[in-house]
Amino acid sequence: MKEKGTLLVVGSLLAFSLAT
Repeated sequence: MKEKGTLLVVGSLLAFSLAT
């Protein structure tokens, strides 16, 4: 469960970086 949460955060951060 914790790993999935971290993956979600990392994914969101990556998407944000790409969008910028």
